[in-house]
Amino acid sequence: MAWKRQKLLARLHDRGCSTQPGSNSKFDVSLVNANYVDKAQRAAQAHLKRDNVAFRMVLPPPNVTGQLHLGHALTVTVEDAIVRQQRLLGRSTQWIPGFDHAGIATQSVVEKMLWKEKRLRRIDLSREEFVEECKKWAKRNSNQIAEQLKRLGASLDWTSQYYTLDERFSRAVSEAFCRLHEDGLIARGKQFVHWCPSLQTALSDQEVNRVEAGRISIPSSNGGTRSIEAGVMYKVCYGTMDNKWTVEVGTTRPETCFADVALAVHPDDPRHAHLIHTLVQHPLLDRQMPVIADRAVLIDKGTGIVKLTPEHDRLDADIVSRHLDEITTLTSSCINEHGLITPGTYPKFDGLDRFDARNEVIKLLQDLNRGGTKMKHENAQVMICSRSGDVIEPRLMKQWNLDVKPLHLAALQAIERGKLKIAPMGQTQRVIDWLENTDPWCLSRQLYWGHRIPAFTTGDVTDESEWTIARDSNKAATTLGCHVEDLRQESDVLDTWFSSSLVPLVVSGWCSSSTSTTIPHFTSPPLNIMETGHDIIGFWVTRMIAMTLHLTNGTLPFSNVFLHGLVRDSSGRKMSKSLGNVIDPLDVLDGISLEQMLKRLDESNLDKQEIGLAKEDLRKNYPNGIPKSGADALRFALLRHDVSATDVPIAVSQLVDEGLRFCNKLWNLTNYVLILHNSSTRNFTDIFTNETDLWLLSRLHGTLIAINDHMEKLSLSNAFLALFDFLIGDLCDVYLETTKKYLWSKDQARINEVCSVLNHVLPRSLAQLSIFMPFAAQAMYERTKTLNDCDFYDFILKQEPNRVNPALDTQMRFTLSIVSTIRSLRAQLNLPKTISFDGFLRSNESSPIHPLFNELNSLCGLRLLQEQPSSSKEYVIYPVHGYDVQLNIKIQDEHREEFNRLLEKQNEHINQRIEKQTEVVKGANQMAERDANDPKAKSDKKERSARRAKSEMMKLEGLRAESKRLQTLVDKQKNLIK
Repeated sequence: MAWKRQKLLARLHDRGCSTQPGSNSKFDVSLVNANYVDKAQRAAQAHLKRDNVAFRMVLPPPNVTGQLHLGHALTVTVEDAIVRQQRLLGRSTQWIPGFDHAGIATQSVVEKMLWKEKRLRRIDLSREEFVEECKKWAKRNSNQIAEQLKRLGASLDWTSQYYTLDERFSRAVSEAFCRLHEDGLIARGKQFVHWCPSLQTALSDQEVNRVEAGRISIPSSNGGTRSIEAGVMYKVCYGTMDNKWTVEVGTTRPETCFADVALAVHPDDPRHAHLIHTLVQHPLLDRQMPVIADRAVLIDKGTGIVKLTPEHDRLDADIVSRHLDEITTLTSSCINEHGLITPGTYPKFDGLDRFDARNEVIKLLQDLNRGGTKMKHENAQVMICSRSGDVIEPRLMKQWNLDVKPLHLAALQAIERGKLKIAPMGQTQRVIDWLENTDPWCLSRQLYWGHRIPAFTTGDVTDESEWTIARDSNKAATTLGCHVEDLRQESDVLDTWFSSSLVPLVVSGWCSSSTSTTIPHFTSPPLNIMETGHDIIGFWVTRMIAMTLHLTNGTLPFSNVFLHGLVRDSSGRKMSKSLGNVIDPLDVLDGISLEQMLKRLDESNLDKQEIGLAKEDLRKNYPNGIPKSGADALRFALLRHDVSATDVPIAVSQLVDEGLRFCNKLWNLTNYVLILHNSSTRNFTDIFTNETDLWLLSRLHGTLIAINDHMEKLSLSNAFLALFDFLIGDLCDVYLETTKKYLWSKDQARINEVCSVLNHVLPRSLAQLSIFMPFAAQAMYERTKTLNDCDFYDFILKQEPNRVNPALDTQMRFTLSIVSTIRSLRAQLNLPKTISFDGFLRSNESSPIHPLFNELNSLCGLRLLQEQPSSSKEYVIYPVHGYDVQLNIKIQDEHREEFNRLLEKQNEHINQRIEKQTEVVKGANQMAERDANDPKAKSDKKERSARRAKSEMMKLEGLRAESKRLQTLVDKQKNLIK
């Protein structure tokens, strides 16, 4: 079908479309997208019975930190299609919107806003004042995001929206935390965390980026940025007991040497076997340390010897924990929470910034001739805070942790027993991999913004305080036997993902009332499906599964999971501001000029080099900006690719343009249908006997059944493309073309029959299209309301398999293949429709010419003979694609001279291309030979140049074969003239 679809797309390109109001003959983006709020809300309420919801799903809550991007638009497009299909089948369906308070992201952006607008820092405000600023920001942004969602056509039930920091979630979070603590799964203990010195908080894995080692920019203490070298390995020399500084260690963190407790080597490394169980001298401190052997040491990294700083590295801590009998002296951290050298560590460096201290340590080592030189260290990465840009500091500190082992085990069992289905199947193993990771979940975040951990104590809070877990302060006071005013609540807030993991429960009534003393019992999953991007499998999907199973004593949050891919640009690159390829969905909906796009870059926080590269990319991909295209064209672009693939590359300009042309093609279809209706006597029927009509009805209902099957399998792109093929290929390019002669000849009886067919076909087709492109489909449905008296929002699509005629479909496919063969010949030789053909078929299979061909011959200009002529020397043979059939054709006598002239012209063009391609092949061969003989050339470069040479040669051979075929045809036609 792919080759056929490309032809259908190509035919769209000769159509124009209007993006300006006031045009009724062409598709009008502004008019079609008008009243989008009312349209989306009415769609959401269609067939919804709140006391009997048959299908429920939630929109993954976007963060309240900013506007939506194309990734959100893909989520909306996919989920809206899913819920609209359910409504189209008449099911009571609820799609619930929500927003995530996005703890660290919101706090970070509000801090930047306060400094920029008021020159205030967080510490200049009380906790309550800062939280109030966050609330204002969240409310403003959530309103903007809601507006964007409505403009995209999302048919969400806004009367049921949720917010992960509202009262319902506060009650649910406290209840869940207390239940997990009562079950012995939550405790406070030391754990390594990703610490951001700039934001002063622990981070989740998702909030950490890994960048290539080297020179990077990080925040400076004065609010600007500074450049540092990170991830570079340096040599540090430790001394033997005879004062020889020969024990060389490679480290990327020389500044942490003050917290060293030992050196480690691999037990099977012969280079260092003599050092095991000996002592070495610290290069800067009066301290002796043991050398231990552990299999976690990488022999081929650095020198094969590592220094162990258990307070600054998790792997080091793991190694040390296995050798406590050998390591007698344990030190504390030498870098504090602000990223400064801890006072008392080394007098000369006390209070110094960690990176300044690194430079000083390197200089001191060099002065003492004890290292400080750079070492080779390939493929090194540095962990960066995605919010502040600061380098992450691994930090061992007391945190509230959740033991996930029993939760994950229950989730794994649900998958193994087939209770939870995951699509695409390739993602199942990724879910399992996440669940098999049973490291404790660090719940603590050192923020103001978020759900306060429901832990209470009295008196001054210290690291050793004993905490009481309670659902609220009144219960805590009762337990502790004190007044509420004497309580001190834990200042840390919970990881945002903790509240997000409760979404399926909360939206289904869990902890819905402050007066409720019981928790609802779920006997079936509260949601039918969870649809989201595969990038948050571990952070959200697995946690929802695990938490819901535990808190409901065995009920899954949903029975199906569908994970769509991540939007990339047309080159397959990740969407990144520094690349200039991030596209705001509103830029597609409203249009934007190249100048505006470039100006936006100038106003960004990117450095000059990044701005320059981003501008170059924009000029290349959007030379004319992006025209006003509307939501439907954007959704078309997103659905043109397999959304279940790992990556979804989107060529925005090209695909949006195709979407607009598709809309205009269908608008022209409705224009033509209205002309037909105005030409009819309105004497319609629901009894069909014409075989062309029966074929179209068969194709319609076969397509609708296929679409429903694809949607049930969550194969959205296949569903959309099946409808696209029917609308453009079957309805527009075949059926309607056969009707034009009846309109021109004013065949009233046939016009009435055609209108009767369209009365059946068009409303169903547009209703089905509405799940993918709702605004355009609704506008065209209502424009042709005379075809159907059912309100757009009340339409229910019923399956009619009895109308599917496989035998008729098979015959028609063969007939259309003949039409396609002639059309391909015309396109190949650039032949006008005025040149017509005579022809006959020669076949080894029983594929009779169906009477339908008489209806279709006007599409290709072929008069097909029922019997083979006595002499076929004037005929040229063409194969029929997909069949063991030869089509023999000849040019009718009156067109022969013009045909020969076009043949010779085409042959000249082919020969010119052969000359150019010969030079291309010559150059490609020379490059391949040069690379093959170049000892410095990498193997992948040699393979690329060899592949290119082979590919160019194949193109040349194809042109030569085409030239030979054309020349044979030219010679044969000349002989016929003689």
